[in-house]
This record gives sequence, C-alpha cells and structure tokens, in this order.
Amino acid sequence: MRRAIVVVLAVLVLCGVGVLWHWHSSSRSQVKAPSTIGDYVGTGPRVAVIGDSITFLSVDAINAALRPRFAPGITAVIGIKTDAQLVTAKRYAATHPDIVVIDLGTNDVTQHDAFESYRHELGSMVGLFPQSCVVVTTITTHTPGDDAFAQRAAKYNEYLRTFPHVADWDAVVGQALQAGQHILTDLVHPNPAGQRLYAGLVAQAVSACH
Repeated sequence: MRRAIVVVLAVLVLCGVGVLWHWHSSSRSQVKAPSTIGDYVGTGPRVAVIGDSITFLSVDAINAALRPRFAPGITAVIGIKTDAQLVTAKRYAATHPDIVVIDLGTNDVTQHDAFESYRHELGSMVGLFPQSCVVVTTITTHTPGDDAFAQRAAKYNEYLRTFPHVADWDAVVGQALQAGQHILTDLVHPNPAGQRLYAGLVAQAVSACH
C-alpha cells in the first residue's frame, strides 16, 4: 500500500510540474525559498546544490551520483527564480561548502526577466562562495515551438559559459535529442532517464572541482 501511495505521489508531482511550467509561462508570481536548507548527507567534501524544478525532480539521481564520494545538501523548489534562492545561498554560505552547484535561470527566462537582472543576481550568489568551487548549469535552448524562450535562454547561456566550471545541460540535451533519446517530459523537465543524465553531468562537474 505504501509503495502504491509513493508511486501515485510521484505521478502527481510530475503532472503538477507540467502544469506549473505552463502557468509560470504567463504568470509573474514569486515563488519563495523554503525556510530551511537541505542537510548534507554522506561523507566527503560538502556539495551544496541550489536549484529549481529540474533539480527538484532529480534529487534522488543526484544523491545516487554524488554520495559515493561527496556529501550533497540539496535545496530545490519548483518554479523558483534566482533572486528568491539568494536566501538559500546565504544559508549555505554559512556552512562553508567545498563545492556549490547552481542550477537556476529557467524560471527567470520563462517569466521574461531582464538578462541584466539575472546576471546581477547570479553574480551576487556566486560571490557568496569565494572559497568554494562553484559550478553553474546552462539552460536548455532545445524548446521546439518556443523560439522566444530559446533565444532568451541562449543569451543567459552566453554568460553562464564564462564561468570556470560549467555543467552544460543545454549541450547534453541537444546531443541526447539528436541521438533520438527521450529525456524530457515537456520542453524543459527531465524524465527519469533525463534525471540520471542530468545527475551524471552534475557529478562530472563536481568531480572536476575536486
């Protein structure tokens, strides 16, 4: 019975994410960060992971990919933008993580936020971790039927690729789609196969830091 409930909840979460994607495309509602951050679990260097729904859906896959060597702490919220996760970043900064992974920007693009605002917000967030290796994640531009989103995301990605450590999710999505792999549930959210692919990319970038 418990397993059935878990499966049903997982399906509801996936359906809800899809609905939220379409709702946020036309809404400027501000999703807030949680009042606490995810604890580090495991042994090894501490890895703080700050993200939105893409990370939220991939939590299990990220933990499985990182925990053999690292102690990840993950705080991810569906629909959240970069500015709202700044408080999460400040809380993680106080824990002095060895590595920080930031996967934010998809909702900023979706809600047509100005690139200059995103650049300032992400730059402020990265600046909180002067002693940490910071990994940023690009935003997929492979969104058939939504060329405007792809164009805005491409501008964000130009900036993201200037950082020393980049998990290029946009490139990985493009390669997977070209190879005929089904890794997304909609235009941006990974299915289970995509979650494992995303987690592997994050683990690779984290390992390059250490």
